[in-house]
Formats: sequence, structure tokens, C-alpha cells
Amino acid sequence: MTQEEKVAGLEAQVKTLESGLEAATKAHNATKAKLAETTKQLDEHKVKLKDAEKQITAQAATIADIETDLDQAGAMIEELKKAAAKGPGETAKKKILTIDATDYEFVSEFRWKGEIVTFEKLQENTKLARELISEGVGDLKPVD
Repeated sequence: MTQEEKVAGLEAQVKTLESGLEAATKAHNATKAKLAETTKQLDEHKVKLKDAEKQITAQAATIADIETDLDQAGAMIEELKKAAAKGPGETAKKKILTIDATDYEFVSEFRWKGEIVTFEKLQENTKLARELISEGVGDLKPVD
């Protein structure tokens, strides 16, 4: 084999290696792009998961509030049943609240924005009473 044939053989091997390297580089770049896309999707899913966790926490708090309200309502019902079983008694005096020259009957305690609202609290806080009236809360009824 002549020197020229050896050089030609080596050049052919170099071209084969360069071609293989080029193909490997393209495959590597495609893999990097796929990894970047997958990482982006993972980050988006992490954000969605955090949002879902916040919603679940808020819903759990709402459920706890509702359960508390139901427990209170159940206790009220039991008290009313006991009172009804005892027979007619004295009629409770209506609690009347006057706001802006209009009388409102305070029907019963209730929960508003996580706090229990009492007749006494509304007497002390007329701003809250006005807000509740403007919201149309059913436990404050206009007196005819």
C-alpha cells in the first residue's frame, strides 16, 4: 500500500468520524431541547400544584367553618326542641336595633366573615350594622 493510499484511507476515516460526530451533536442538541421543554412543563405543573394546594387549603377552611355552623345550628335545634317540649312559655322580647332612624329586628346570632355577630356587637358597631343591612343579611329584618 502506497503512502497516498494510506492518506486516502485515513481521510476517509476522518470523514466518517466527522459525520458520526455531527450526527451525535445533533442528537445531543435535540435531547437538550427536549430536556428544556420537559423542565418548563414540570415548572408549570409545579405552579398548578401549588395553586391546587392553596385551593384545597381554602376549601378545607370553608368546610371547617360550615361544620362549625352546622354544629351550632344542631345545638340550637336541640334547644328549640327542648323548649317546645316544655310547652308554651314566655315570649322572648324582640331585640330591636335602630340604624339611621329605621328599626331592625335582630333575629339571632350568626357568622359573618368568620366572626360571630351578636346583638350587643351591632349596638357597639353601627358601621358593621350598616354593612350587614346593605348586604341584605336575613338576621336583620326591618320592623314594620
